[in-house]
Amino acid sequence: MKRGFTLIELLAIMTILGVILLIAVPSVTSLINNSKKESYKRQIEYIESSARDYMSKNSIYLPDENGSYCINISIIKSNGFLRNEDIIDPRSNTVIDGSVNVTYKNNKYVYTYYENACG
Repeated sequence: MKRGFTLIELLAIMTILGVILLIAVPSVTSLINNSKKESYKRQIEYIESSARDYMSKNSIYLPDENGSYCINISIIKSNGFLRNEDIIDPRSNTVIDGSVNVTYKNNKYVYTYYENACG
């Protein structure tokens, strides 16, 4: 009557598990990084959408042709167009701060997020 595994069987199992880890870890890491990038993109879209809402209520600030207007995120937030809690960058776990630049080109308003001041 035989009990347990032999040393060879244990080594074979360890080798198989090692190969599985070598394949799985980079895939999972890549999946996590892509998820963080997509989440960041959605956060920026939310900020730009909130700036669009702010500008629709404060249309006197809308720029003329080839003009621009810079809105700081804190202004958008203090006027109730962004939720009160901080918006966190999922890539670095830091607070997203910056501004949104509104430009008017080709009969269309364009909202662009900048991490610092408007560009």
